[in-house]
Amino acid sequence: MSKKQTSEFIRKFSAMMIVAPFVVIGAPLLLAIFFLSEHAKPVAAAPPQPLPFLPPPQATSQGAPRHAETQPLSDPPSVAPEPQNKDTVEYSPPIVNAGKAQKYAEEAKAFLGRCYTWGGMKGCMQHQDRFVRQYVNALAGDYKAQNDILFDFIAGRHDPDGGRGGAVVSNMLQACAWSAVIAASGSPYVTQNDLSTMVLYCSYLRPIDLAAAKERARVIATIIASRRVHPIAVPQIEYDPRSGLDEQSADK
Repeated sequence: MSKKQTSEFIRKFSAMMIVAPFVVIGAPLLLAIFFLSEHAKPVAAAPPQPLPFLPPPQATSQGAPRHAETQPLSDPPSVAPEPQNKDTVEYSPPIVNAGKAQKYAEEAKAFLGRCYTWGGMKGCMQHQDRFVRQYVNALAGDYKAQNDILFDFIAGRHDPDGGRGGAVVSNMLQACAWSAVIAASGSPYVTQNDLSTMVLYCSYLRPIDLAAAKERARVIATIIASRRVHPIAVPQIEYDPRSGLDEQSADK
């Protein structure tokens, strides 16, 4: 094949490649439109049906149908959903005296839910009191307290309201930050599970949130390293820091 023939072949082939998709798509479409226009039959409209809340028409003396008189419709009585929490105790946030670490106890309260999905208001409020105390102890470097805080942050992640109706609002960014602090703490209690937890919960975050979690972990580690936060008593687990033990050792 000469160069001229080759060039002509390439030109025609290129033109075919441009036109071919339109032919492949357009031809069946045109045939379908033609077929429908030739063979489609008009469908008779269905006779109007009486409204479901009206009785069948009745004939009058003039022979014209009419509807029997009906009572005006009224809205159904509204029934308030039964609350899950049947306690008569009114909600109030915990009051915790954390001494010089009081600002961290107040910081912890920002993560609390409203307890309306718990089975008991009193039990939820007790859990919140424990969370605030453990938040302070976690910043004091206690391994068990840090794990308690971590799992409180993830406990409500599958709730429809994100845990807002529970004791602690779900916060995966905080969970990632605390899991990183635990994994890098050097505590003798750290296990392989702690490392796996960090990988798992940090993997849920977007890159921008992961960067924020890393910064939060750095701030937490700095507070712990300063040793300015001292542990406080946690009555819910019968922990008293005056024992000289950490929570893990005191629990044995």
